[in-house]
Amino acid sequence: MAKLSFRDCIPWVFAPLIDASRRTDLVDTLRLVPPPKEVRNEQFARFGSLKRPDSTAIPLPNGGFFLRFQQANQTSFAFSSYIDDIDRDPDLDFWLAENEAVIENLDQALFLYLAKFAHPHFSIRPRFKSRAEARNIVEIAEANSYEGHNADDLIEVYRPTFVVTLPKDSLLEDVDDYTLCSELSSMISDLRSPIIDQTFAGKVHLLLGNHLVSSESIYLVLTSTRWRYAFMELFRILETTLHVPWLLDLTKDLSIGGSLVDLYRNLREKLSWKEAKGNSVERVFRDLNGDEDLLRFEKTVSVFAGIDLDAEEFCRSSIGRKIWKTRNQLVHPEDFTDGSKLEVSEDQFRALSNYLIEVIAKIFAKIPDGALRAS
Repeated sequence: MAKLSFRDCIPWVFAPLIDASRRTDLVDTLRLVPPPKEVRNEQFARFGSLKRPDSTAIPLPNGGFFLRFQQANQTSFAFSSYIDDIDRDPDLDFWLAENEAVIENLDQALFLYLAKFAHPHFSIRPRFKSRAEARNIVEIAEANSYEGHNADDLIEVYRPTFVVTLPKDSLLEDVDDYTLCSELSSMISDLRSPIIDQTFAGKVHLLLGNHLVSSESIYLVLTSTRWRYAFMELFRILETTLHVPWLLDLTKDLSIGGSLVDLYRNLREKLSWKEAKGNSVERVFRDLNGDEDLLRFEKTVSVFAGIDLDAEEFCRSSIGRKIWKTRNQLVHPEDFTDGSKLEVSEDQFRALSNYLIEVIAKIFAKIPDGALRAS
């Protein structure tokens, strides 16, 4: 693999400004002023410790990015934001301290590195995307006295970017990128969707680390731009639990004596959840019958208005059917006529999403520790 080149990164620094200004004729003219010798040696050494990232940058909903990379023998990650200072939850300071992570300044070496490897998500501030503002910067190169742009000045043209370095052998080295993105998004409002408030984000964050739940699904919930998208991602998380009641039943049945025919029938019934997903959705809700906390919540969700929640024969499986139909309508709208179609507004999808996160938490709470882990 070719060694990283300081010089090769320089064109990437100017790329967003060239695009905004439409002055492609200046590509070969633009350059950086060499820093003083003592700074240059330090920056070259720093740049030499950087390694090519193993993965591409993840775009954030605010137009920024997340990128994990290696500096010497340590793991670092960078994320950018439109804001000058991190709008952060107090938990972020605790999280950084707990993991002995340090926020670094964005120096010239890191700036050039990110300009190349986080492209096109590492970008300039909105004001510099106007043609006039961008030209004010790049057309300096037309002056006879031009020796180059100052890298520190160009850093200020870009969105604020924060670099976090982890200590050697940090536990965070072993978690995937979407877990780190979810951690940050749950604590920093600018890094998640504007529709997701801190309370909801905190509830979603509690699902991190559950081996049944994909960290990417959690991240997609936190960055959903509409509540119907959040509902769909939460339903996908719910789907990971559909086999749980059947497996728990099976573990009980296998401890009871019986003929091979009885065992075969048990196995066939318990594994049928794959063939009838709708029935399995109803089953996980039915297993939550009698939960008064959920009942109080259900009475506030207008989508459930047609269900008599106070009826003596009320079974929560009817809620499961409604959830299942709502999901199917989003996935296969062509299968629903005007007469059978549910009209669900964004506010109602918000209520359904808040309800689903409660249901998912209840389901996981019922699973005995280690019951679904391979030995």
